[in-house]
Amino acid sequence: MSEPGEAKSGDVEEAVRQLRHAASSAKCWACGCLHGTLKAIERAIPAGRQPGKLAEAIGAAKAKLVEARYDCLGCQECHPAAAMNALNIEGEACPAGPVELRAGWPPLAGDYAALRYQAPVAVCTLTDSGLSVAIAKAASPEIAIVGMMQTENLGIERVIHNVLANPNIRFLIVCGEDSRQAVGHLPGQSLLALAQSGVDAEGRIVAAKGRRPFLRNISSSAVEHFRQTVEVIDMIGENGTAAILAAARKIAVRNPGPAEPYSDARIVPTVRGSIPAKMTPDPAGYFVIYADRQKRRLNMEHYANEGVLDTVIEGRSAAEVYLPAIDKGLVSRLDHAAYLGRELARAERSLASGEPYVQDAAPERGTSEACSCQGESCIPGKKGTQMRKWIVLACVLGLVSVVAIVWAVQKWPAPRVGGPVATRPVVLGVDQYMRNVDRYPGLVTVEGIVSSVSPGENMLALIDRQEWEECQTVTCAKLTLPVRWTGGMPGVKTLVRAEGEARQIGGKLVFVAKSVRKAQPTTETATCDPYVE
Repeated sequence: MSEPGEAKSGDVEEAVRQLRHAASSAKCWACGCLHGTLKAIERAIPAGRQPGKLAEAIGAAKAKLVEARYDCLGCQECHPAAAMNALNIEGEACPAGPVELRAGWPPLAGDYAALRYQAPVAVCTLTDSGLSVAIAKAASPEIAIVGMMQTENLGIERVIHNVLANPNIRFLIVCGEDSRQAVGHLPGQSLLALAQSGVDAEGRIVAAKGRRPFLRNISSSAVEHFRQTVEVIDMIGENGTAAILAAARKIAVRNPGPAEPYSDARIVPTVRGSIPAKMTPDPAGYFVIYADRQKRRLNMEHYANEGVLDTVIEGRSAAEVYLPAIDKGLVSRLDHAAYLGRELARAERSLASGEPYVQDAAPERGTSEACSCQGESCIPGKKGTQMRKWIVLACVLGLVSVVAIVWAVQKWPAPRVGGPVATRPVVLGVDQYMRNVDRYPGLVTVEGIVSSVSPGENMLALIDRQEWEECQTVTCAKLTLPVRWTGGMPGVKTLVRAEGEARQIGGKLVFVAKSVRKAQPTTETATCDPYVE
């Protein structure tokens, strides 16, 4: 074996061939691999000891060098590295190290995988979580971050914030399927429109086709800096990992180097969450929540702190129940309202899924103290009223967050446009899903009665279970959900659960199912509110 720097004649020929390849490839000229290789060769084999052909190849390659714009492109065949191997020179031709993050970047949380701070390419897979994971696993050194984007307002704002926080990012690939729910979010098209035309004086993305393309949490100067420094690459509809990675390698060759940092970024402090050691009762009283399966309704009873029942509220959804509670002044503390919001969401989910519902304890009490009484035994009598009052109020400390959010939405609708999606139930009814389809992007499970099947077209239709139970025919439903399914077809009038997501196909909203399985009706007894002790 030859010593480092003592190249055999055949090795020199191979090294010369590889260096000539590098000199003829434009992507190598600005790559750290070629820059590092030439320095390593000259250190190991000084100019006076270099064979003529090698010296000539080194000179030709040096003549092509331009300022290094990227450390490494992750090429499958690296000519500079092959030249070093042929010459038996130790060292790294490729300076790109392993995954390297930067503290404080990205500044905002989200559905992404941060890979390398120094890399020039970001990838947004829109609503395709599987594609995001696949690209992150196979990403080569030119990719800085891979993530999803669900909405045409808050989603785009987060992308801009996180990209501007890293001046090394100069390209953003937008790929995967664009999302178009019944209301038409189209975040991908909206992002392309922003890159093309920016925003108007009202913060609306010019030419965006999404329903609410307003950017409320980012300045026009930040938008313009993003447009000037980041090139957005349109690959919407492409879901092939190899094609996207190849595109990333190709555009990275054009990397102009880090942009001028954006200095006007608004920093929002993060507050650490905590739970108070002691619960404060709500002077307005407490609630007992039931999931009434026979009526398929939520039932919420309000008691004065003396244990007297004064109001009963009934509705098909959490919103139908907590809004009257607010209007009637039955909640006076925000922590109480937050608790009720959490519990009503759980009760609503249990109605749709068939899972048992037991009202939970307030956060200060811990979930282990959930109440287990049923029916009238939940109602506090004169004896022990004070003790029961504390648990009931402990169980009630939750509607607040939802109440506060609803109140904010009603008072300031514009800033809330396109806000966070609603709490997602485990299983949704057909009617509930179709009336609120824009609140449930991505994968959901919908339960309904099969009203028709078309095996030749891979289609079936679902109607709401409650409407079926009321009229016992498949033609009386007001809403019918079209479902695309390539598996075995269930029978008409069968209760099924379909897992999938809504997509626009041929201009119509279609639920594309990944699984369809038969469901079993369930029954449940009402349980008490753990705010009652």
